[in-house]
Amino acid sequence: MLGDLPTTTNTGLTGTAGTGVAVTDEDCGVFLTTSGGGIAYTSSVPAPPYKVSALVAPHMKLNVAGLGWYDGTKLHFMYSGTPFVDTARRVNVQKNSAVNTYSGTDAQITTSLSTAMQWLQIADDGTNITFSCSLDGFSWYIIYTHAKSTAYLGSAGYSKIMI
Repeated sequence: MLGDLPTTTNTGLTGTAGTGVAVTDEDCGVFLTTSGGGIAYTSSVPAPPYKVSALVAPHMKLNVAGLGWYDGTKLHFMYSGTPFVDTARRVNVQKNSAVNTYSGTDAQITTSLSTAMQWLQIADDGTNITFSCSLDGFSWYIIYTHAKSTAYLGSAGYSKIMI
């Protein structure tokens, strides 16, 4: 059984990243922009080692949902869904130099899975950052891992979690 609708109080996610007009989606409790770009809740990270997992369902307006890190400007995140006009469901690990400015893709898997919801997980063991996905929340598939010191946001950049 699912709990209450997510809020800043019960999730600890208090900051926001993004531009445009933010509106609360009453069906899922997350922020979206009316301009078609993304906006996310953010929170400070715990001390490593840690793992953060989220069961996500792509929103029907944006077709994607994601989890990752934000340094105040740049993002390093993964998303699940069918972005833009694509028909293939995928999980991407992506870099953005600003919230709505694409910089590159680190990894991508395309799947024919028809499930609307998927587990995403980010992990920081103090040395490496890891992006994983799962259909059941127990068996995890690593999509991308990298030494934190030379990863996109640098050692100090993995300071905020975003969803």
